[in-house]
Amino acid sequence: MRGDAAVNKDKCHILDQIGRINKSMKWSDIKMGDILEVKKDEVFPTDMLLLYAENDKNEPVDIIFVDTMNLDGETNLKPRTIAHSALNDWEKLMKMSGVLEYDWPSENLDKWDGVLTYAGV
Repeated sequence: MRGDAAVNKDKCHILDQIGRINKSMKWSDIKMGDILEVKKDEVFPTDMLLLYAENDKNEPVDIIFVDTMNLDGETNLKPRTIAHSALNDWEKLMKMSGVLEYDWPSENLDKWDGVLTYAGV
């Protein structure tokens, strides 16, 4: 398990408005509203709303399994579900606009409340 300072220096991919990788940034420079691309087996040390996911065959899926060992020390994979099944289409997702109202982060890793209001899907 790597420390926060080391992981925060790692790079991640920020997408532009049409889903292309716009630039690579350090995790510590991510801002609310950035759209990120995270690939299989990559670390993501931040709270994120899952909007779209694909399996190894590039087919959309509704659930992914994430390793939260760097957050809670547990080694079992935890299921995470996309925000809404209507968003699990890449082209629709890139045309979507919306607003996310959310709870501030807490120590409870299993519960997070938010309301996503979106259009363009």
